Amino acid sequence: MPQALGAGLLPRVQPASLESIAFLRAKRRHAEADRIADRWNITADDAQQGVPVPEQTPSVATVCFLVMTYLCLFMIYGFNTWLPEIMHRAGYSAGSSLGFLLVFNIGAVIGTLIISLAADRFGSKPIITTTYLASSVAVILLSLRLPTTVLYAAVALGGVGAMGTQSFALAYVSKHYPARVSATAMGWTLGFGRLGSMLAPPLLGLIIGAGLAFQWNFYALAVPGVLGALLVGLVPRRPQAAAAAGHGGVGGTARPLAGQT
Repeated sequence: MPQALGAGLLPRVQPASLESIAFLRAKRRHAEADRIADRWNITADDAQQGVPVPEQTPSVATVCFLVMTYLCLFMIYGFNTWLPEIMHRAGYSAGSSLGFLLVFNIGAVIGTLIISLAADRFGSKPIITTTYLASSVAVILLSLRLPTTVLYAAVALGGVGAMGTQSFALAYVSKHYPARVSATAMGWTLGFGRLGSMLAPPLLGLIIGAGLAFQWNFYALAVPGVLGALLVGLVPRRPQAAAAAGHGGVGGTARPLAGQT
């Protein structure tokens, strides 16, 4: 009876199980991998479908991921550090300026949860492109003289774009690389991205200190979003992902999670 129940639940639990098998075999822990395969009645053919095999990931993908995270953290820390001051210089009261920052973070939390549902359906790549462009559009709107309600909506959109991009980019990285090196890829990506978080506050501070129009601060935050969207398009698709899309998922109804990037 337990075996029958496990077989019935296989379409739901298989992706996580397959990833565990790939990781264990990469670490030469074959006995543990065999136990997981036996537990969920996974055959050798099943285990090969949708699981990344060790391969030399193109260097262009690595460069794209590093710069994408750099640009994303540049936007996030630029917003969080200077948004109240920039809006104050744009003519809004101190209270309203702080309200913009609050809306930015609330929009990031709520919007990211909602968009994650779309990411599960369509994959990381189109979602990251959309969030990058959304953040740029939001910043351009903030540079215009618009009704306060519209500006609050634009700030919330900027929060979704910037914060959401970071969440989905990390998921993209973890699924793009083989299981044996995914942790290393995540570490390098986050480490390099921190350079962007370090550069944003002083660079925007220099723009403000130079006495330039407040719009230049928004332009400095909009450009990274456009560049990030272009870089997403340059990330090559893994051969395994293309093969998984061609075969479909279990029973031909869904793709394995690893193939949705």
